[in-house]
Amino acid sequence: MGGDRCTGRRYCRAGRVSPVLLRPVGRVQHLDEFAADCERLGKAVIDFRGLSPQLKLELKLELQYTVQSRVDAATTRVSPTAVTIAIRYVRAADVTSLLDRPQEHWRGVGGERRRGGGKYRRAAAFLAFAHDVVDALREGTGWDIEYPGDIWRLSRLPGLVLTVGDARAQARLRFDRIAHPWLRELSKRWIRLRLCGGRNVGTVTGNLQALTRFSEFLTTAANITSLADIDRALLERFLAWLATEPIGQVTRSRHIGGLNLFFEAIRRHHWSDQLPTSAMLFTDDHPKPPPRTTRHVAEHIMNQIEQPANLDRWTDPQGRLITIIMINAGLRVSDPAPWGSTA
Repeated sequence: MGGDRCTGRRYCRAGRVSPVLLRPVGRVQHLDEFAADCERLGKAVIDFRGLSPQLKLELKLELQYTVQSRVDAATTRVSPTAVTIAIRYVRAADVTSLLDRPQEHWRGVGGERRRGGGKYRRAAAFLAFAHDVVDALREGTGWDIEYPGDIWRLSRLPGLVLTVGDARAQARLRFDRIAHPWLRELSKRWIRLRLCGGRNVGTVTGNLQALTRFSEFLTTAANITSLADIDRALLERFLAWLATEPIGQVTRSRHIGGLNLFFEAIRRHHWSDQLPTSAMLFTDDHPKPPPRTTRHVAEHIMNQIEQPANLDRWTDPQGRLITIIMINAGLRVSDPAPWGSTA
């Protein structure tokens, strides 16, 4: 700009600066607002101005709270671009709160663009997370809220033990897949006990899968109406059924071990006196582990390594010496790794 003249005619009227700037999209923008936009150019900002004044306050607070929750959780990076796109989706939905639509709606916004990934998929994921955060704020969290339901949201349960980088914090424990009410209630009691006892979420999820698999078997068995009908004969039928399922031997063994722990917990904590004493699983019931594949270096490779000409290719004499020691002592490549820190 020079004086009161403007070189960008699309922001001017008759080539002179106007107190109201007309953007190409037709939105009226005041000079101070335009100047503030110029100062923010190239910076990571989230623009909440797209929300109408009537809807702005509640939605703005919900979205700002979600952004802060995402930052506090420190599980993923907050993308200002994705959040800005999410705000546009919210504005287009014409809602007064994120809870006016189910979570599945927000997870599916974006259509074809979302399938392409990138910022549009992150925007949809942010809105699904926002719905969960706001809903938790309204309903509350903790065992008193989650335990009565048949689907437990792990993000609502405090004090869970997760491995580093574990994504199961946003997962759900599905007891609704256990068809028998008497088995479902005992399963919920046992799973809660294991979670509160410090068991890893991954381990407990596997335990629930074992109970779900056992419930699937019980639906195929006749005249099973209560815990009293589970005896050794029934469990042997379950073992035969489990052997035909399309799962690996390791998973099958974990299901057997988890189910036996479940029976032991019922007896130890006196949750029911209906379980027959013959309802037990033994070590011999586990499938035999597959033979381990040999990991030794092939003989023709060793012959090449032992050749003096190949050993002389070491530029470092210490490396040559370590190689000779490993060959004669039968060590693995990882065995001398700590030597460098103690040398």
